[in-house]
Amino acid sequence: MNSSDWAGSGFLILDEMDVKLSFKHVHLGTQASVFQSEIYAIKKVAQEMQGMNPENKTIAIYSDSKSALSALKRHNVTSHVVHEAISALNLLGVNNKIELRWVKAHNEHEFNEEADRLAKLGAADFSGGKVDDAPRPSAKQQRAIIRSKFEIFWQSDWYYNQPCRQTKHFFPQIDRNFSKALCRGGRLQFSAVVQLVTGHNFWPRHNSIVRNNGVVVPDEATCRYCGNDEESSYHVLAVCPQFQALRRDIFESHELEIPFKMSAMKLIQFLKGANLIDFEIYFPIH
Repeated sequence: MNSSDWAGSGFLILDEMDVKLSFKHVHLGTQASVFQSEIYAIKKVAQEMQGMNPENKTIAIYSDSKSALSALKRHNVTSHVVHEAISALNLLGVNNKIELRWVKAHNEHEFNEEADRLAKLGAADFSGGKVDDAPRPSAKQQRAIIRSKFEIFWQSDWYYNQPCRQTKHFFPQIDRNFSKALCRGGRLQFSAVVQLVTGHNFWPRHNSIVRNNGVVVPDEATCRYCGNDEESSYHVLAVCPQFQALRRDIFESHELEIPFKMSAMKLIQFLKGANLIDFEIYFPIH
């Protein structure tokens, strides 16, 4: 059972007359999945029952997790916690008959509801810390953890160490979904998008920078459409009077503020509407 970012597990053991013999809840930390928590509970039930030294008994273990019960019946096991649970069940089954049974969740089943309550208590109980035998993170979880740590580092590096002034108009922070959306489409469209976003294109401002070793010469950088300012990605997309009506139609605003807040679809729509998809991509205007 997961409660917010914390995981817990719980179980209770009853005799034939539904008298409680044992019940427990444990704290599993932050990395155990719901599936692992369910498997862990079954493992602990088997271990607890083994300590009671039953012999020649039929022991029914109930769970509301079909995926957990199914995993325990597979021949090919790759999960460490599933392997531990199977080993505990096999040991308990040496002198007993073990039956794994499914019970429908949230169906007013008294004892299943109590097991869920115990699991929630375990998730919220930090007093003893995480148990030593808590499930290890799965390979999927480990990849997610590594990806999360990497993205935190990537975001920090992007924000503090990378200049990329014009690109940050579009990407003030890392945005994987926006990046993927911009990468869709043909090569010509992708090239136009990259040039617009980075500012590294054949428009007058960047041409002036290239020609003059990083210095913008105002007479060379003037916008060809309005003649009022430097022709840069920001100017054309955000403020150039030539495209005011187009901006109003697409972005519902005459001018845009940075950082830009737009979908990839609308950005492409603007490029196409302004006839900039094939804008002097390979050859500068003379």
